[in-house]
Parts: sequence; C-alpha cells; structure tokens
Amino acid sequence: MDKHGIDTVIIGEGEYEKAVEIYRMALQGKKLPKFVELKPSECPTLNEISEIKHASVNGLVEIGRGCPRGCKFCSVTLRPLRWYPYEKIEKELKVNAEAGINSGVIHAEDILLYGQSGVIPDEEKQIKLNKFAKRYYKNLSWSHASFAAVASKPKLMEELSEIILDEHQSWWGQRWE
Repeated sequence: MDKHGIDTVIIGEGEYEKAVEIYRMALQGKKLPKFVELKPSECPTLNEISEIKHASVNGLVEIGRGCPRGCKFCSVTLRPLRWYPYEKIEKELKVNAEAGINSGVIHAEDILLYGQSGVIPDEEKQIKLNKFAKRYYKNLSWSHASFAAVASKPKLMEELSEIILDEHQSWWGQRWE
C-alpha cells in the first residue's frame, strides 16, 4: 500500500461513524490504521445516507444498497438491503438535471431488483423508476443488472427498452464522450 501512496483501506460504507472518524484523523494528520473492515451491522440507515448536493460524476444516482441474493463470498450481500424511496432518487436526478447533466446512470447492485427483497424484478416498480429517470436524463444507463433478472422477465425488458430507447437515445448503455 505504501508503494502506491495508500494510507488506509476501509471495507464497508463510508457514511458510518467509524469511517467518518478515520477521515477526521486523516484531516488532522494523525496516524491511520492500515486496514479497517466495518461489520455488516455497521452500515448507515437510509436516513444517514445523505443526498447529493451538487452534480455527481457521470450523472450517477444510487437507488439502493445491498443485494438480496445472500452469496457468502460477497461483502455486499452481507450488509442490509436498503432501497431508496422514489422521492430521494428523484431529488438526486433533479440536482443533476439542474446542473445541466442530461445523461446519467442509475446505480445499484442489480437495477432490476429495485424495491425487491427477492431476486425477481417487479414490473410496476421498474416501469415507474425508468420512466421518471427518463424525465431527467435524455440518455439513461444502468450500472448493473444480472442475466438472471433479465432472463426471469424477458417481456419486462421489452417494455423497458420502449421507455429508454427514444428519439434521444438509440442505444442502451453508457457512452463516454
């Protein structure tokens, strides 16, 4: 880590108080631990995760944290599953849009599982999420979607493509210009 100028590695979510204390220590020039692993129980609640105040990089808007799959090899699935309410997502989309961002990414471990505690997408939630994201972004991308979720609802994918692909967007993905 020293070779690459890395002082500390924190595994976990950065809003939790233990991580915030590490940031304070760094700003004060104090000696930092090399490695900190936050426990799954040391995750912020939805209310503790602040909303963006200025445009985000690449127009990225997080829609949730965690994953319902429960894979034992993955630290994300060990943390609590939290989906942001539509109102919080829309506020962040507005922040980006008001800053002139008209292309962006909605982000979660699996976009298609938004609002679910299981692994099958909910058509109504997906249609609502993507429709209002398209109101703010001419070009909309997803950070992650699993093949399993796509395969479980092929008709939903057709419906979502009709929402996402329009006169402003002829492809589905992220184009970096």
